[in-house]
Amino acid sequence: MHNPIKGEILIKINGDELPLIFSYDAIAKIEAKYDDSILSIQEDMGRIEKTYSFLEAALNGAKTFKELKKAELPPVLEITETLRSALGVAYFGGDSIADAKAEDKDTKKK
Repeated sequence: MHNPIKGEILIKINGDELPLIFSYDAIAKIEAKYDDSILSIQEDMGRIEKTYSFLEAALNGAKTFKELKKAELPPVLEITETLRSALGVAYFGGDSIADAKAEDKDTKKK
């Protein structure tokens, strides 16, 4: 069970729902690995290596990079959207960017 107050977002890997959370430590690891800011790096998250790096960091040790390469994962686009939502929660709190966009679309329809 995930904890939305802590900013956890669920992702399904090998049939198990695992919580993603971008702690300060996870963000620092990614920034150190790519020697750039998290906001710059996430723009290029569509590259599979960076996607796996983000996923590994956000899973906080639940799965390693090597395990992720062998895992049954959702499509890359779905993973990147989920990761971006988790980043949005880390930066902006309870509402992620994806939630805000969806809410904006609903408002425009009315």
